[in-house]
Amino acid sequence: LFILAGYVGWRIHTPHPLTKSRKIMLAVLPFENLSGNPEQDYLSDGLTEEMITQLGRLHPERLGVIARTTMMQYQGTKKSTAEIGRELGADYILEGSVRRSNGRVRITAQLIQVSDQTHVWADSYERNLSDVLTLQSEVASAIAERIQLQLTPAQRERLTNAQAVNPQAYEDYLKGRFYWNKRTEDGFEKAIVRFDQSIAEDPNYAPPYAGLADTYNLLGSVPANALPPRVAMTKARDAASKALALDESLAE
Repeated sequence: LFILAGYVGWRIHTPHPLTKSRKIMLAVLPFENLSGNPEQDYLSDGLTEEMITQLGRLHPERLGVIARTTMMQYQGTKKSTAEIGRELGADYILEGSVRRSNGRVRITAQLIQVSDQTHVWADSYERNLSDVLTLQSEVASAIAERIQLQLTPAQRERLTNAQAVNPQAYEDYLKGRFYWNKRTEDGFEKAIVRFDQSIAEDPNYAPPYAGLADTYNLLGSVPANALPPRVAMTKARDAASKALALDESLAE
């Protein structure tokens, strides 16, 4: 009994390496569109996806971010954050809203700790649409600080060096992703139009090329063979190569 009591005491007071190395799991709920206009859903959906991408590349070894396809199932849900956290095995949940007016975007976000349902952090940001990447970086930095992520100098530099983006190019890109996510042939065709418009606005903006690659990839894979696979995959490869030539760190 004495030996057992000593072992239990040692276990309690000694950090377990598996616990230390376990990833923190974060779920980003679909941002709520507060504009009152359903045609602005592409913006709230797009910012949700962009936020997931931004946080997912923040510190992959330490922070796991649940994928968009899983999270979009909770759009408009009446479930509590406690229920969602249990279903997903998430430690934290980020929820927020988006409102757009006169070329400016206002985002309100709050971080909730699932274990005790406490609000760890909340803030509001308002920027011109051209500064939306900076806005996303500020949210990511705040979350990293609150959940005590130890970022490397390179990771911090990536957050602080967010570039301004052509507003129309960015908007067309988000609309392209909105249509692409519908996963229909008609949606793919509309996505290509939007990605091409984004590229026309700013040929040096890498994400719409990645969007084209994704779209041609799926167009060549749908059961109806909307586009011959040989043609589709060649277009997809060319677009992906162009995206990487413009930004070799692009996660998309």
